[in-house]
Amino acid sequence: MRVTECRHRGAALAVHFAEGDERTLDAARAHLESCSACRQYVAELSTLQGALDTWVDEPAPATLRARVLARAAAAPRQAPKPSSAPDALPLFALVPVMAALVAVIRVLSGGLEAWASAPGSEGLALLDLIGPTPVAALCLLALGGLATLALAPALFLESRGPRHTLSAHT
Repeated sequence: MRVTECRHRGAALAVHFAEGDERTLDAARAHLESCSACRQYVAELSTLQGALDTWVDEPAPATLRARVLARAAAAPRQAPKPSSAPDALPLFALVPVMAALVAVIRVLSGGLEAWASAPGSEGLALLDLIGPTPVAALCLLALGGLATLALAPALFLESRGPRHTLSAHT
């Protein structure tokens, strides 16, 4: 069996790195006594750790800093292009849309309130809980989410540029 096939391979790591509380380490050591694959894995980890412990860092060449700075100084520089701030005027076009949404919410909440108070109507649990206006707003929010999901493929294709749109293939 290989260590990757052992479902207790974390025990080998726990013993090697001495991680966990004493009870966990005792259980991991007990597993290692019965699992040759995990014992072999711990031996390989110990060999690797020994090689890493004897590793000697090599200092960077003395000329490295000067070469990097010289290359950076020689590279052509381009001034960043100033970003144009978006015009706020298109946002004002949303004001009538928001006003229409508020009006629709008010009309829908009035209808929901009349429906909930009608004789023989049991009403909606959510309507009883939070009231007609938030329920109307949630309905419109859900419809907006569905509309966004319906438009997502077209918006994705449009964002990829004109060569990926459906009209470019006709």
